[in-house]
Parts: sequence; C-alpha cells; structure tokens
Amino acid sequence: MFGMAEFYLIYECDSERLKLIEKRLNPYAKEMPRGKTFYVIDFLQDCDTYVVSNIGVRGRKRVLDKGISIYDVDRGADIGMVLKQMEVNLCR
Repeated sequence: MFGMAEFYLIYECDSERLKLIEKRLNPYAKEMPRGKTFYVIDFLQDCDTYVVSNIGVRGRKRVLDKGISIYDVDRGADIGMVLKQMEVNLCR
C-alpha cells in the first residue's frame, strides 16, 4: 500500500528529463495511524504527482482531493520505462 512504502524517490523535471533529487525515508512505513494517508500527503507536500502501484480507495480520494495527480503503474513495472513515459507526459 502507498503509505507503507519504506521510502519515496523524489524526482523533478529538469528541462525534458526527470532528475532524481532525493530518496526520502517514510517515517510512517511501519505505523498504522488512523488517516495515515493524510500524514503521508503532508510528508510529501512538495510533490504534485505520485507514482503508485497500490493505493487504497480512500487514500486515492484523499490524494486527489488535495489536487495531487496520481500516475498508476503495474506492480513490478520496469521503473526505467515508467520514468521515460513520465518524461514524455509531464516534462514537455
């Protein structure tokens, strides 16, 4: 699930390419507080798009309600291919 990820890789568009700028450890990875998605959204407040392979219905709604885009990928997807697709869709 989205909030259980050990870490998040933070990218930004640099001209026409995505550039990895940070690996951010998730302080909520092993916790299960009520409304956990809200904590993760606050933690990732500087991000405007989330790449996810597994996010619950309530979590998805919370993310979208905050105006954050969701880019769904299949679990186990080739991250290199995902990044190339995102460069085309988001960085140009």
